[in-house]
This record gives sequence, C-alpha cells and structure tokens, in this order.
Amino acid sequence: MITGPGDETFDPRCIGLVGTVEYLEYECGCGQTYPMDPMIGVLLDSGQHEEFWKEEFVDTLRRPDGHQASPGAI
Repeated sequence: MITGPGDETFDPRCIGLVGTVEYLEYECGCGQTYPMDPMIGVLLDSGQHEEFWKEEFVDTLRRPDGHQASPGAI
C-alpha cells in the first residue's frame, strides 16, 4: 500500500492505493543505488504504472483470490 511522500515528486493521489511490484529500476538517474535503493515500478490496481522509493509504501501480502494473506504466509 502506498503510504506517503519519500520526496517532493510524490503524487499524494497515490496514498492508500494498492498494486503489484513489477520491476526495480537502477538507471533512470534519480539517485538510486544498486542493490539497496532502487526505484520500484508498481502496477497499481487502478491500472496506472508508477515508480516509488521503498520509503513510500508498505509491503502487503495478497493471496491469488484477492484476500489479504497473513504476514509470513507463503
């Protein structure tokens, strides 16, 4: 879930949205470093693609049927 601004480019309309991580970006020139600080490409449930810093969201686990999984579930 998207939680809030990591920097001044954060779009506040993304707060509370949920999506799926699709890729890690290391070469767009935004100050990211390999391997610990990539931009994280997310396909939001709304259908839009956005990139976030790790500080801008929390990891939530979702089962294939759409229900929330328990933390630590496989």
